Amino acid sequence: MKKKTGVVVKVEKNYICIRSVHGQFINLKIKNYTPNIGDIYTGTPYKPKSVTIARVVFILFLIGLIVLGRNIYYYFVPSATIIIKISPTVQIKTNKWDKIISVNGVKRSGKALLENIKIKNKNINEGLELIINEAKSKKIIDEKYIKNKNIITIYISSDNNKFVDLSSFEKFTHNSKLKYQINNNGVATFVK
Repeated sequence: MKKKTGVVVKVEKNYICIRSVHGQFINLKIKNYTPNIGDIYTGTPYKPKSVTIARVVFILFLIGLIVLGRNIYYYFVPSATIIIKISPTVQIKTNKWDKIISVNGVKRSGKALLENIKIKNKNINEGLELIINEAKSKKIIDEKYIKNKNIITIYISSDNNKFVDLSSFEKFTHNSKLKYQINNNGVATFVK
């Protein structure tokens, strides 16, 4: 850095202020000794450490941490409970992004249906399809089940009566020629 020379007009702890021959006021670093006001002093320009950048980075870090913590919290908080009745009954809890966070078989038959499938953290539509496919592989849903027009019943109860979109699952059951009934927060869908 280029050195500057001038008359000392102000003395601070970390720097001094000089007035150069051109009339400019310049802050200089203090070297070995602290000059007095009125002395002629030569030194390199002083640039204060930027605390504002550190503060901004710290604030952005805190905001990011808060958002991350909130999203992690909301991921594991159930916002909807879904009960699917085939002949065994399964209870599913989903978060606000319709991801399965918990699944339980009601009674022994429901637990037996779930023992070979992993649906936790999957989308609700995908999880329901896996349950139906597992019921088919275990012969719970077979040709006799379809011929007797047995109905798969799904009850949904969610926070703030949020509508849970099961359109993908409805297409799946329609293509599988299965009859289903969905009660989505009191709004019923029935397919014959």
